[in-house]
Amino acid sequence: MTEKASGLRELRIGIIGCGAVAETCHLPAVKKLSDVRVKALADISREQAEVIADRFHLTDVSIYTNHLTMLADSDIDAVWILTPPKLHATMVLDSLSHAKHVLCEKPLATSIEETEKIRKTLKKMEHASNYPVLMPAHNFIFTPCFQYATNLIENGEIGNVKKIRAYAASNLSFYNAKTDFRKLAKGGVIEDQLPHVVYLTQEVGGPCTRVMSVKPRQQGRTIVEDVDVEAELQNGVYAEFSAAWTGLLPTLRFDVGGESG
Repeated sequence: MTEKASGLRELRIGIIGCGAVAETCHLPAVKKLSDVRVKALADISREQAEVIADRFHLTDVSIYTNHLTMLADSDIDAVWILTPPKLHATMVLDSLSHAKHVLCEKPLATSIEETEKIRKTLKKMEHASNYPVLMPAHNFIFTPCFQYATNLIENGEIGNVKKIRAYAASNLSFYNAKTDFRKLAKGGVIEDQLPHVVYLTQEVGGPCTRVMSVKPRQQGRTIVEDVDVEAELQNGVYAEFSAAWTGLLPTLRFDVGGESG
């Protein structure tokens, strides 16, 4: 980090993946943060990275077509990984090996094996002086309506939580994605929308302790377009997760039942 004249510490970041999520979500947000500066962009398309740099007036930025070169050569403190899910685990591990803090779009990994590699890597580094922070982009936790609701629950408005139902759906055309990676991913909606309802549910009900059923539906295709999950959380909280791709407007619904309402 660098010291600014105001005394604030400036975080220098590199972004891996200059697609729609960078353009519509992350870069508009970072432009509002006075203590964060984009110093590097990495994308397999140099042209796309240059378009992004120009659109967001990133004049003092280095552009790379290989994320490993960016990690080795650029003067950054942290990395934002905004690529398709199948690349997340590898890029997270590469970034941690270069002692960079990481913000990664969900999900962090697409298999238990990848998740274990990340966990073990962090465990090995936990006593290092420059211990990196790894954070998944669980954005809906920070929305005002969810925070207001969780404050009510924590204050006992509905008593002890007993049951949670969570549903997320999205219209694929809504994303305006640069590629069709969602349609090519083996997990389909399980990688795309299900993580949102899982992390929101665990934020309220605690860690998932048992998955009782998973019912994926493929609608005649090779990818999962609709899924229902039944699970048990700590303290016996029952949870139902559902996610779907639809032709309708994007939807996120979260219902919590307690002892008194």
